Amino acid sequence: MHAAVLIGYDGSAESEQAIRGAAELLAPRRAVVAHVWDSLSELLLHRSLDDLSGPLREAADELDAEDAQAAERLVRRGAELAEAAGLEATPVTARGRPRAWPTLLELADEHDAAALVVGSRGLGGV
Repeated sequence: MHAAVLIGYDGSAESEQAIRGAAELLAPRRAVVAHVWDSLSELLLHRSLDDLSGPLREAADELDAEDAQAAERLVRRGAELAEAAGLEATPVTARGRPRAWPTLLELADEHDAAALVVGSRGLGGV
């Protein structure tokens, strides 16, 4: 089988179109469907959680655990869409900050992806 493709997925219509487009161009192929999520607790606290302890750290960890579970559910949906489009999909989540693209590049490297596919919502410079 061909080298893998990494597809960034955030649940948007544009990311769903990216999955369909990748499948049209590249199937059959192994696809890693990736969702990069932010730590809401770090965003709220405006600091890294590394130096927190006690009840504040416990609350932050609980909040992040819920975010991680939501990310897992979301990326499984993306993998299902990729499978339905003809790709052999593996769902992957990763925590990224402050932007998703460096984490997507790291994931592409980690999974030996030959291509990186994302949708465009016009929210960033890329």
